[in-house]
Amino acid sequence: RLSRPKDDIAEGVVRVGGDEFVVLLRGVSDQSTVDSIQSRIHQRLMNAGVSASIGGRPHLPGESASDLLAATDMLMLRIKRLHHKERIDTLDPPRKIAYYLGRQLLRMSGVNRSAWMR
Repeated sequence: RLSRPKDDIAEGVVRVGGDEFVVLLRGVSDQSTVDSIQSRIHQRLMNAGVSASIGGRPHLPGESASDLLAATDMLMLRIKRLHHKERIDTLDPPRKIAYYLGRQLLRMSGVNRSAWMR
């Protein structure tokens, strides 16, 4: 369970599905504030033993909520890919080769990887 300081600017946390959450912030219009909040959330999650990819940006004037969610979803996908690549890069050569061969076999077989991983 993660606690939130009373002076935090988080308006609320909304679960959008699976393990995806949106943190609603009020009065945040600059990326540096978003980055600072993301860093604090990430540190709290790590302290609780939870691994997470976190990304976001401020709402742009005139932008719809669905456009903001779509943009942040794309950002999260890039962050997840970067974290995944960093994890793969730390593997020793035999494990790295096994990973890439397994991935290629899945691709050639036409198996939906996300369905296979369940």
